[in-house]
Amino acid sequence: MADPAANPWGALVVGLPGTQAEGVEAMCWFADANALVSALAMEIPLWNVNPADAEDAHRARQLASMGQRIVAGGGAGEETFAYSAPAVKHLLQHDADVRWLGKVDDLMTGDDALAVELRAAFSSGDGADPVAEPEREAFVTFVRERYS
Repeated sequence: MADPAANPWGALVVGLPGTQAEGVEAMCWFADANALVSALAMEIPLWNVNPADAEDAHRARQLASMGQRIVAGGGAGEETFAYSAPAVKHLLQHDADVRWLGKVDDLMTGDDALAVELRAAFSSGDGADPVAEPEREAFVTFVRERYS
């Protein structure tokens, strides 16, 4: 697993019931938004491929192709992430629950459910308060260990 201290873009993905990756939970970290979107769009469809099933293989190729177009169509840089992230979530809706996409900073200060949950567990509080910059390293270590 990549280190979120050096790879600040992350995703929390869980395999859906009835899929080959059912219940698998993965927190993955990437150097930039483009790498994150590319990996999700092109790798997660492979979670449900039965190599002996021609339909499965065809579906995975189609999804990977759509993922490539999402990335190529303006890229998935930080400025276009707000548009590419929902497209990837939609693309993967039958394969995985993409529970969170964003940056470590979003977890430290954001108000989405995962950010609040992690901050509450980290600080033994209610998670409402952001993680202060001096606590960044400890928080990153906490998140990394929680999902390793």
